[in-house]
Amino acid sequence: MAKETKIGRLLEEHHEKTDSKAKIFNDVELDKIETLGAVLSIEQIADYFGIGKATIYRIFERQPESLRRYKKGKSKAISIVASNLIIQAKGGNLTASIFYLKTQGGWKEKQEIDHTSSDGTMSPRENDKAVIEAIKNKYKNDTE
Repeated sequence: MAKETKIGRLLEEHHEKTDSKAKIFNDVELDKIETLGAVLSIEQIADYFGIGKATIYRIFERQPESLRRYKKGKSKAISIVASNLIIQAKGGNLTASIFYLKTQGGWKEKQEIDHTSSDGTMSPRENDKAVIEAIKNKYKNDTE
């Protein structure tokens, strides 16, 4: 276990050294991050650029503009999809309307379970009631 930890530290130090060139994204890469941010996760964008997840987060710390561009791309995509959802809901798409109201309007579905068998389908029959009562009485007498 200690070996794994030591190896992990050595790998991290190696990444820091190879990353010590303080990579930052150029303007073309920033544009790409914004575009990809609409459809990919941060980890997937790191894969696209051939870097690790930890490296991209370090770049975000060194270059806040890169994280801002990722968030901008993500926000643009959400805005487009949300606008389309509203158009669909206004156009009479019931599923879109329900989805919008659940996610944005605080609507919740409630499932009520009838434990009392108010329709009588699960109620004991008259002769069953006598058996149940006899069992209750026996249990009551056994515990006294």
